[in-house]
Amino acid sequence: MTLTLITQGHTTDFKPKIGLQCNYRPGTLFLEFFGHPVTLIISTLLTLLLSSIVFFVIYPNVDSTSGFSVLQLQLSFDVLHAQRIVAAWGDQGLYYYVKWLFTGYLLAIAYWVMLTALLIRARFIRYLSTNQQQSFHKTFPWILLLPALAASLDIIENSLHLCFLSNQLTSEIGFQVLCLTSAAKWITLTAILAYLVSSNSASTSSD
Repeated sequence: MTLTLITQGHTTDFKPKIGLQCNYRPGTLFLEFFGHPVTLIISTLLTLLLSSIVFFVIYPNVDSTSGFSVLQLQLSFDVLHAQRIVAAWGDQGLYYYVKWLFTGYLLAIAYWVMLTALLIRARFIRYLSTNQQQSFHKTFPWILLLPALAASLDIIENSLHLCFLSNQLTSEIGFQVLCLTSAAKWITLTAILAYLVSSNSASTSSD
């Protein structure tokens, strides 16, 4: 089909283009942002900085020792044992923990971005090693949602800990929900790290 346009005595044939395709695919913008090298660098630096502050500054100041009791609290399925841990901190340690709890939220966001960027890089390298790089963007890789799941569980866990420390979470069932949330977070993080190690091993062997 040809359209004829008349402008100031001149005729111009206009042939519409057929078969135009949109280059956007679901997840493309997501992959472009999280897959950018700058995103990986910045998120990695923030994760290392916040991890150092949390594990080597805040936690030791909470229990006045190594800070290991804070990790024990996360994996304690006994509410009485958890209460004894918190009691050993004292009022000053408890105040310090609550005061700096926001760093735990920031750390969750930082490692969510970092792990997502690392998974994108690992998947891309795997596709390159199998000569399938052209199909990398065709389907959304659902494994990239695991870091978001881990970070969400971490944020929920921190909020439940705050409720527990303020005596708003006193039931056994509520405390078990807190512990299961913490365990699910660590399991998810372990699965992500295992995938990254396996991907790195596969790319190394292919080289």
